[in-house]
Amino acid sequence: MQETGSNWSHAWKERLRQSNHRTRLQKTGLTSEEFWDHFSTWQKLHTYTNYPGRIMDRILQHVDPKDTVVDIGAGGGALTVPLARVARHVVAVEPSPGQVDRLMHEVSREGLDNVTVVAKRWEDVDPAALGPVDVITAAYCFQMEDIRTALDRMICAASKHVFLVHFVDHDLAKPLARIIDDFQLGPDYHHLNNVLYEMGYHAGIEIIKRDFDIPLAFQLEVLGYSHGLTPEQQDRLAESLLAAGRIRRQNGAPVLSRWYKDALVWLETDCCQD
Repeated sequence: MQETGSNWSHAWKERLRQSNHRTRLQKTGLTSEEFWDHFSTWQKLHTYTNYPGRIMDRILQHVDPKDTVVDIGAGGGALTVPLARVARHVVAVEPSPGQVDRLMHEVSREGLDNVTVVAKRWEDVDPAALGPVDVITAAYCFQMEDIRTALDRMICAASKHVFLVHFVDHDLAKPLARIIDDFQLGPDYHHLNNVLYEMGYHAGIEIIKRDFDIPLAFQLEVLGYSHGLTPEQQDRLAESLLAAGRIRRQNGAPVLSRWYKDALVWLETDCCQD
C-alpha cells in the first residue's frame, strides 16, 4: 500500500493521537512508561500468545555470534533474551522501570551476561554513544510522534539490518469497536511502510499470523487494563464471542480461540555513521 504525494508522517501522528491507547493514557493520567510499569500481567500474556514465535526465527537468521544488536522498546525481553543467546552483545533500550525489572529478571534467569540496558526512550538516545551496531530490532514500540526521525536514526545506526515488528490486525478489533465508543486503532504497518517509502526505502514485509488459545477470564482482565473495559463491557464482549462460537471449555474453564497478525518489516542498511 504505497501512496505517493501523501505526508505519511503527518498521517502517522494524527492516527497515533486518535488511537484508543492514547485515549486510555489521557483518561488514566498515566505516561506511557507508567502504563507499562503497571501492566503486571504482560509476561503472563506472552505465555499464551506465541509471541514472538516465527518472527524471532526470521530475525535470528540474520544475526551472527559476533554482532551487536540494539533492541528498541525491549519491554520484558521477548526479543532481547533470544537475541542475547546468539549475539555477542545486546543493548536493550527500554524507558519503563517496571519493564526493565522484568527484563533483567529474565536475563538473570537465563544466565546471560551480555545484555546492557539503556533506560531511555529511543528519541532520547544518542546513537553515537552506543558504539558500532550491526542490527537493530524494534517491536511494538512505535509510540513516536516524529516517526520519520526515529526511523532515520535507526537506519543510520545499523550497519547491516533493521527489523521492525508492527501491528497488522487481530480478531478482537471489530468486536471491541462495537463496544468501545470512538474506538480507533493506532497506525499500522501500512503507515510504517509508507513512511519508509517516502523516505526512499523499499522495505521487505512478511505478514505472520499467530493462532492461540487463552483463558477467557485472563483475556478479559488484560482488556480491562489495556483498553479500560468496564465489567459490563467485558460481559458484553464475552456474550458476543460465545454467540460467535469462539469460546470452548478446557478443563472446565472457558477458553477463547484467537488470532493475531504481525508484520515483520526489514531493511538492509548502509552504515550512515561518519
